[in-house]
Amino acid sequence: MGSGSRKLDTRNAYNDASRAPGGLDARRPHQNLILPDISNLPPGLVPAVVGRMAFAGTIENQVNRVSADYHALHAKLQRRLARDVSFTTSDTWAK
Repeated sequence: MGSGSRKLDTRNAYNDASRAPGGLDARRPHQNLILPDISNLPPGLVPAVVGRMAFAGTIENQVNRVSADYHALHAKLQRRLARDVSFTTSDTWAK
């Protein structure tokens, strides 16, 4: 028995706070993000941005590059000796 999966979603979290006392945002490696200049964008493509500075929280990157495999073996042995006597054993191995 076996199974395989390819191109599974995974998320990489960046800018997480370190484990230390204090405020959560104060422990992040990047406190602020400077947004690019959007004054040269054509009309209609300009997003609603209040300023060029944004507070940085957790930054996530989602990619489809994870694979998963499952391998298993199931075995069953059965021995019948007499009219009403039998022995059965089974085992399962999984990786």
